Amino acid sequence: MLPKLKYSRLLIVAVVALIATVAVACGDDDDDDEVATTAPTVAPAVAPAPTAILRVQPTTAPPAVATAAPAPAVAPTAAPIAAVAPSDQPQYGGQLRMAVHLTAWPPKWDLTQTSTWVSLAHYGRHYSGLLQFPPIDGIEVWPSAAESWSVSGDGLTYTMDIDPRLTQWSDGTAFDVNDIIFAINRWKSPPEGIIQPRVGAFKLISNMTKVDETTLDISLSQPFGDMVAELANSWHKFLPKHILQANNNTIPTAALTIGTGPFMYADSEDGVSVTSVRNPTYFRTDDDGNKLPYMDGIITVMIPERESVIAALKSKRMDADKQTPGSNVAFQKIVDDNPGEATFVVVPFVDVASVQLNNESAPFDNISARRALYYGFNKKRVIEFLGEEQPTN
Repeated sequence: MLPKLKYSRLLIVAVVALIATVAVACGDDDDDDEVATTAPTVAPAVAPAPTAILRVQPTTAPPAVATAAPAPAVAPTAAPIAAVAPSDQPQYGGQLRMAVHLTAWPPKWDLTQTSTWVSLAHYGRHYSGLLQFPPIDGIEVWPSAAESWSVSGDGLTYTMDIDPRLTQWSDGTAFDVNDIIFAINRWKSPPEGIIQPRVGAFKLISNMTKVDETTLDISLSQPFGDMVAELANSWHKFLPKHILQANNNTIPTAALTIGTGPFMYADSEDGVSVTSVRNPTYFRTDDDGNKLPYMDGIITVMIPERESVIAALKSKRMDADKQTPGSNVAFQKIVDDNPGEATFVVVPFVDVASVQLNNESAPFDNISARRALYYGFNKKRVIEFLGEEQPTN
């Protein structure tokens, strides 16, 4: 076995593009619900177009009160906001109001059944996965449910050391390693009638074993270099077995959004917004042992028109937004007009774009057809379009 990667900062070789960002990573708004039925053949990666995020000083308005979601084992309570936070301690409190600049509302509450990026924007914070990418740049791999992990020398076995503090879902139902196995198996072999558009390398999983209460072994049928990245993929979240089995293998209503993430569902208005409050049973802490998350809550609001987003930021009705380069001038003006109250920051962003092929059906059961697609991809044109400052692997 290789040495364990305790709180690893494992670098992922991927596509780097310069974007302006503050607190969240961006992604593509995919509308294709086609599913690959075997391990993907990965085409050369394509870097996304630069995007921008601007943050205005967060509000300290109290979060919405949960009325629809099942009552958690412990009622959500907000830590008191210190008048002056010590320099070495985080300040708790406040609600982040984030604009979501997309026109499509998620088609399902079960985010695993939809490939639209807006699903993660509204639901991702309610769930956990085995690993995660950091929210600022997405370059490294961080712990999530697994606090450390190791890979066998032959690349076939991934041993995940599950955080012992992860013991329950946000509704108080007990959580253990078997819940992780159930969630991954649902990706790998979805129930009849359930389309999982982002199966990815999970098709290579041959077996999963609960070694003990905090250890999971994942065995592959063949080595796959991006398996750690797949386990950190934001789409590969744990959905609750007890909710799915009681509702025909789906999540029919927003109130049944039960997870193990830092926030829990509080309220929503279809086509408009989703409000979340701090999950009091969230298991992770920061490097100094302080309980996460710091904020009382998050509300994500659909605002399709760019001009409306800019107006909301100027009037401080929104705290943050992710935008395309066309808004950079307007964003900078907001920063200039609000010294000390707004930030506009450029950081690297990583994305891996791939083409997944069904290797069990014609024409891609023929390796020559797969090679033709690979060699037909115009890598040189992509590099020329992006420029040397946005290198493509």
